[in-house]
Amino acid sequence: MYAKCGFLLKAQEFFDTLKVLNVVTWNALIGGYVLHGHGSTALRTLDRMEGQGFAPNLITFTFSFKACACIRALEQGSELHSNMLERGLPLDHIVITALVDMYAKCGALVKAQEAFDACFTHDVATWNALIVGYVQNECCEEALLCFEKKQTGGISPNAITLACVLRACSLVKAVEKGKEIHAEVVQNGLLKADPFIGSAVVDMYAKCGALSKAKEVLKVLPERDVVVWNSLIVGYVLHDYNEEALFCFDQMQAEGVSPNIVTYACSLNACGNIGALEKGSEIHVDASRKALLELALSIGSALVDMYAKCGALVKAQEAFDACFTHDVDTWNALIAGYVQNECCEEALLCFEKKQTGGISPNAITLACVLRACSLVKAVEKGKEIHTEVVQNGLLKADPFIRSAVVDMYAKCGALSKAKEVLKVLPERDVVVWNSLIVGYVLHDYNEEALFCFDQMQAEGVSPNIVTYACSVNACGNIGALEKGSEIHADASRKALLELDLSIGSALVDMYAKCGELSKSSRRF
Repeated sequence: MYAKCGFLLKAQEFFDTLKVLNVVTWNALIGGYVLHGHGSTALRTLDRMEGQGFAPNLITFTFSFKACACIRALEQGSELHSNMLERGLPLDHIVITALVDMYAKCGALVKAQEAFDACFTHDVATWNALIVGYVQNECCEEALLCFEKKQTGGISPNAITLACVLRACSLVKAVEKGKEIHAEVVQNGLLKADPFIGSAVVDMYAKCGALSKAKEVLKVLPERDVVVWNSLIVGYVLHDYNEEALFCFDQMQAEGVSPNIVTYACSLNACGNIGALEKGSEIHVDASRKALLELALSIGSALVDMYAKCGALVKAQEAFDACFTHDVDTWNALIAGYVQNECCEEALLCFEKKQTGGISPNAITLACVLRACSLVKAVEKGKEIHTEVVQNGLLKADPFIRSAVVDMYAKCGALSKAKEVLKVLPERDVVVWNSLIVGYVLHDYNEEALFCFDQMQAEGVSPNIVTYACSVNACGNIGALEKGSEIHADASRKALLELDLSIGSALVDMYAKCGELSKSSRRF
């Protein structure tokens, strides 16, 4: 009673007064610790139990696996699994479900699948443990395959199964499969009966970009809580429908639903994306009145980001300073804001303060600082960041960082260094090639730019709009009419001239510089 009611100290005190103990008493205490998320204490209690000569039973093992799952203690969980098998205890669905869940939560999905396969029969809870595990580890194709096998096995899904499969669909944008699950949810009467399922359906459609469908589902729900509204708002912001997100923010409050931390953070992101400074300031005041800024770093980061994107850098700095603590995201929002507004010295100063504050930079931080270095030609600082990138293994792991390093050296005029970095990259995509080509044209190395244009295609990388525009500019700068006409023909074949003005402008300029004024006029 004390354990289940959360009075764990009372439970322990009463337990310690008992003259006679048995496995049931120990299980009551261990189960209480597990129920309230004290996994480490539960496992220490198990050690005491075994130290006093009590043999664990299936219930003990079930609680112990849950404790290991709670604290991600894979090694201890594996030892307990072996111990259970050595004792030859007859396994049931409950302990197998706990075992599968433990391995899945610890990321050992092969072990989870093996434990599942070792069970002769499966119930809905065992299937759910495996499906949930795959979804939590973002192995969504495997989760959907499990769901198919479960269906063919004649076991009906419950609300947990369907919510998990909808989550898998949202992660891999499997909207058609999501529609099937939606139909099953409606058939089982769960859409109106279970608010958790309702928000899962809305979230799936929203994340998959089927926003009108998400809105349609939200409208028919008998109850629309903050979670379901958030699903739609997040979807709108994710797909750059920021005005619609802000309309939802107002509409949910008109229906009497109070925004929470997620709502405020997403709505501030929407304001930043469209430069809605007045609305963003209004949301800031509202969140401050509810004392939410002290509770969530995510709102602080969103505020800094919103003010920075709106060009209100003083306000962004004030919002940053008002945060009680700062994480990497808050720092990134401020640094990115300064870089976006080309206040690069301030961005570099922020980066220095961040380093002295003991917060390690991530890929976003380093990419922003490299951009700042490229804008102010701070090549020495750029070299330091390059070294840090290499030390963190990001040069080979992150394509965005790769192009940022090449771009920094190229924009700073260290073209041989930019070329050297590009050569050692395991993968060279169009963005990293563009960084070098742009650098060559910027510093009047036009022949080298055109050589890169040919080389990247020889490596099987297709040019994009930026590549074509820069290469045409290179042709104009050196009067390479024949090469320019060839690039013109290639871009025309790919129907790129209708998509972007930059290629058209470059062609007009190139033909004019090459003395072909009639062609330049026609292109214009």
